[in-house]
Amino acid sequence: MRVVNGDELEILLITSRRTRRWVIPKGWPIPDMDGPQTAAVEAYEEAGIKGDLLPQPIGSYRYGKHMGAGGDDVPCEVTVFPMRSVTQSKDWPERSKRRLQWFARAQAASQVEEEELADLIVNIPISIA
Repeated sequence: MRVVNGDELEILLITSRRTRRWVIPKGWPIPDMDGPQTAAVEAYEEAGIKGDLLPQPIGSYRYGKHMGAGGDDVPCEVTVFPMRSVTQSKDWPERSKRRLQWFARAQAASQVEEEELADLIVNIPISIA
């Protein structure tokens, strides 16, 4: 997330690799890393961003992760750690596999399919940005 024009919060969304829907960077837990460390790795790999990850999550949301052809969706819960003071690399591991875009908070909430994620986005306190 970033603040523009002094008090407007923007949220970075990326497209998922398979369905191309708008999501936030996220991933599976990484052994020997805590939540914020894992979030930092995923944010860089998926969106090329680095910044200050806050140690406290702003919440979580659930969604069904599609696990391949003919597979059932696996229920997943994502813990969301906000990142501020964001910088972006010119190149990153998944650059050719995803699109990314900064959205105003309300527009970001309207772009994601997961209602719980939309609620989280709408309710991010500007004070943590």
